[in-house]
Amino acid sequence: MPDATRIDDRSRAAVDAILRERQRQRDLWSTDHDDKHMPEDWLIILNAYTGKLSQCVHPYVPKGSYNKEKIVLRLTQLAAISMAAIEALSE
Repeated sequence: MPDATRIDDRSRAAVDAILRERQRQRDLWSTDHDDKHMPEDWLIILNAYTGKLSQCVHPYVPKGSYNKEKIVLRLTQLAAISMAAIEALSE
């Protein structure tokens, strides 16, 4: 099993961005709010954000003209929401 304390700079930056987004979500919604969600609620939320990501890479967006910043933002949001679901459902 890999040593989680030994990750490269790109991975560390990605994890840091996810943790910042997770904290932003906690500040916005609160942990108590998250804890009230049922598994199906998390699926609905994740699907909504997957839809937002899909809009960034829609087939009608010309190849090579993707907004990579927006794609990274949506992926970061999805990862942070996944983290929130894991936290809430692991209690």
